[in-house]
This record gives sequence, C-alpha cells and structure tokens, in this order.
Amino acid sequence: MDRVFALVDCENFYASCERVFDPSLRDKPVAVLSNNDGCVIARSEEVKEAGVPMGAPLFKWREELDEIGTEILSSNYTLYGDMSRRVHSLIEEEALALERYSIDEAFAALPELSRENLPGWPTGSGGELGGMLAFRSGSASARRRPSPKSPI
Repeated sequence: MDRVFALVDCENFYASCERVFDPSLRDKPVAVLSNNDGCVIARSEEVKEAGVPMGAPLFKWREELDEIGTEILSSNYTLYGDMSRRVHSLIEEEALALERYSIDEAFAALPELSRENLPGWPTGSGGELGGMLAFRSGSASARRRPSPKSPI
C-alpha cells in the first residue's frame, strides 16, 4: 500500500487549549506566560499581529498587550498535556503510524490520498498543492526540501 507522510502542527497550541477550556476567550487576544510568568511563550493570532514576539518579556510588552485587551494567562501544562494526548489519539485513529515530535507536532503516515478525496483542494494539474505537506513515500517530492520562497 502506498502511503503519504504528513506533518501535523497545532496552531497556537497553548493559546488554543486555553480557548477550548474557556470559550469566553475565543474572541479575545490570548498570551500564555512561561513557568515564572516572565515571558510570553504562546500567542494567539491577534497577539502575533500586534507584533509581540515569541519569548517577549512581559514587563516590556505589558502596555501593548493591555492596549489590545489581551487575556494574559499563566501556563497550564496539565491542560496542554491532556489536550495533546487527545489530539494525538484522534490522529492515531486514522493514521497508519504516528511519530510524536513534540506536545503539538507529529509526523503521520497516512493511506495514499488522491486529489479527488481532498475536499477544498484544487483538482487541476500543476503546483496547486504546493502548501500541502503530504508526500508519497519514495517520491522525489518527499526528498525535496522546500525552496526559501516556499510558503511551507
């Protein structure tokens, strides 16, 4: 059986977990802080768009975060571990194999997919699927590294 390999990376994982746990955060900017509440270690899209960098010291960015109405939270690693196990178990239900890379990333071996079985993806010829990180095992695409201009 042919397989494809996919990189699964959860977006803004800690901030997303906080939003699942507390739905009132869904429409608010969210920043999650390090163990000692000193640095921003996770940012929602709104916080990223405001220019707050990863690892930003809270004392230097507090004013900007307050200006955009950011909910600033202490990290909750018990919650993130639980959510990670749930996400990985869902992937394992469909994957032929799963290699966990980090709390929010994994490599998955999946059955080969045709373009017709990918809802929402173009079915024409050419490079329309350039942003998709799923490659057939042994294919030239699987061995090729993305170019510096690649969106992936």
